[in-house]
Amino acid sequence: MNSFLAHAGEIAFLALPSLWSWLHPFKALQAHQHQTVLDNLVKQIIKQRQHEEDGDDKRDLLTLLLRAQDPESKYKLTDEEVHDEILAFLFGGFETTTSQLCWVLYHLGENKVYRSSHEGGRMGVL
Repeated sequence: MNSFLAHAGEIAFLALPSLWSWLHPFKALQAHQHQTVLDNLVKQIIKQRQHEEDGDDKRDLLTLLLRAQDPESKYKLTDEEVHDEILAFLFGGFETTTSQLCWVLYHLGENKVYRSSHEGGRMGVL
């Protein structure tokens, strides 16, 4: 549980970036550097995909976002909007799944009946 709480402060970076940056300047710098690398990588992949042949029958998320067009207004997503959608897809599900799994495992570990009945099985697997 202590490890989970130690990393919970890093999640606060998303909610209160200026406060988190002030409290943890080195980690904030590292997070900013990692975010820049990730942004550049996603932008590079988008540009590369745009220059590929249109005849490809790829059905992945990036291709669908790049080809999406509103039938009435003929509006297409900008590169920045595609970039944001890709990051939301990648990390939105990751954060919620990780958080939920942490809480499930924590509560299972706190339940003495469940823990005692399954300790033998776990030791048999290990």
